[in-house]
Amino acid sequence: MSTSKIQTLYIRNLTGVFTPVNINAPLTGAKCNVARLDWLKHVLDQGKLIPWKPDDMLAMTKSTAEAVSSQFDLFGDSFCEPISSDELKSLCDRMPSKDSGESRASPFHSAYQWKLTTNLLEEFESRNVPIIGPLISRCILALSVDQSSSSKSRMLSDRLLLTELRYLGAIVLQCDEVFTQESLPEVVQFVIGQLGSRKQVSDSIIEPLLSHILLLGGSINDHMSALSDLQVQLKNAGFCGSSTGLQLVDESWARNCLTAGSIEEA
Repeated sequence: MSTSKIQTLYIRNLTGVFTPVNINAPLTGAKCNVARLDWLKHVLDQGKLIPWKPDDMLAMTKSTAEAVSSQFDLFGDSFCEPISSDELKSLCDRMPSKDSGESRASPFHSAYQWKLTTNLLEEFESRNVPIIGPLISRCILALSVDQSSSSKSRMLSDRLLLTELRYLGAIVLQCDEVFTQESLPEVVQFVIGQLGSRKQVSDSIIEPLLSHILLLGGSINDHMSALSDLQVQLKNAGFCGSSTGLQLVDESWARNCLTAGSIEEA
């Protein structure tokens, strides 16, 4: 019997569902942890147990998935361990390319990573440690209303602005849809794909929420009707994480934040 058949039989018996062996990510919520045969081979070669990485697993229990997600990002890159050239190539191969046709609406940040970030920020604040990234814990939805946003100069300008916001610690979701009243459903679906469904992951861990809507290439007043409708839909869907609601901001606000190196009032 071939190795692939053995692996497929193990997945089906232990998790109760049939999954091809060439899956891109391990199943979570299984009754048992199921490691790939390659992991066992490495263990035998080194003569000692090797901690599991996402690439080693075909299926994981909920507790194992939580532990792994606190140590590795969405694509399996470790937050603290060095990476080899072969591992880096494998990591890049797992990332969807722009022309691959794969959906970009995959969760960008696990809830457990978000909780760790939040706890770390709270500890810094309690100890009066200066925060290097003043926009840390802010989650910004960037929307473009410029019909010519596909021009190279406009694309470069937007990318530089959003990159600088990320440098200050913000999490930025950039929607490719040109923002109009008609594109509201697509924008909401984009947010759902990025942030996941609004359900509590555990008693203490909740997935990240939006704090700002950043309008690129236009005036907020000129698009207030569509923006107000978007605010209502995102609030009703549970994506509003600030006590002040989703703040509407424009490029001037973003540039003021960059100049001041701090959060500016909207």
